[in-house]
Amino acid sequence: RSAVREGVRCVSVRGEALGLVSPTVCAVRVCHKVVRQRESKQRSFFVAHNTEQSKMEELRAVDVGHQDLIHDAVYNFYGNRMATCSSDHVVKVWNRTDAGAWVLSGEIKEAHHGSIWRVSWAHPEFGQVLATCSFDHTAAIWEEMEEGNWQRRAEIVDSRSSVTCVQFAPRHAGLKLAACTDDGTVRVYEAIDVMNLSSWPPTTGGEFKTRGKGKCTCLSWNPSRMLSGMMLAVGCANADSATNNIQVWEYEESKRWSLAIDSIASVEGRVRDVAFAPNMGRSFHLLAAACGDKTLRIWKLSPTNASKEAASPKYRCEEILKSDPFNDQVARVSWNVTGTMLACSSDDGTVRLWKATYMDSWQCVATINGQ
Repeated sequence: RSAVREGVRCVSVRGEALGLVSPTVCAVRVCHKVVRQRESKQRSFFVAHNTEQSKMEELRAVDVGHQDLIHDAVYNFYGNRMATCSSDHVVKVWNRTDAGAWVLSGEIKEAHHGSIWRVSWAHPEFGQVLATCSFDHTAAIWEEMEEGNWQRRAEIVDSRSSVTCVQFAPRHAGLKLAACTDDGTVRVYEAIDVMNLSSWPPTTGGEFKTRGKGKCTCLSWNPSRMLSGMMLAVGCANADSATNNIQVWEYEESKRWSLAIDSIASVEGRVRDVAFAPNMGRSFHLLAAACGDKTLRIWKLSPTNASKEAASPKYRCEEILKSDPFNDQVARVSWNVTGTMLACSSDDGTVRLWKATYMDSWQCVATINGQ
């Protein structure tokens, strides 16, 4: 990146849970903005808080103290803890105080021997558990034994290339972890004993190669248990051309992963992030993607109820949003808890919030400038 350009790499949304949390809880986080100061070279991210009137009240900078580029920052289930990872091989965990400040709770030094691309929280039902993945070809499972004391419980070394993304499965699927790699392989692991996280074997039929010649750049679990079983969306890069695609895979009753949608769309440039929306009673799925052609896209995936023997596709895909090109690439997408609002971050230093109108047309309703 140019020393004068500051981009927002990732964004996360965590809304209020049925009024059980304070109305001042973080609702939108602009979680990575590299601030290149000539003297201190500090790295920081920004946090946006909302008020009861749903207006952005403040944009607070948090100096995280990482010594290199921050690649990911993720909320826990309740939105009161945050984990960050960086190319400095360090993972940091932050707690939100009642006053809204973020304080360092724990630090994992030399978590990996290479840049750490992603970090993911498990559901709190399984304890305080994190997963990380790295350029060093490994993924790791971390558990907080006591406040601020994180211990490595397992190291997954199946990959022969960089592990580009990890994500825990939704709670109803159990303690499972999906990981994708640069060689185009997706693997799904499961803890044998949730009380002892030292063993993570692959699930039955839990390894598959994506279609085509290329690598996997990102993945997303479908958080809904309605309409289908376990489902994964995978962003794929085609090594033979500049056109990439998104594939959707589904876990069948035969205990193997099958390709439900071969290619949702062809995308010029890298698919940098994908995210399924939570399904609150819809008869269809929503899938958002941050595309390398500087656009944000949303697709509607509707089941066709076709029989297994039929040759017709299982899902009908409809593109319901293709935004105008941003000033720079879209980096990350994140849905709120009800799947009614989408946040996307861009390398142009902004975060945009999108919401559907009563005519089901998605429009940008707010822009947050990280600068």
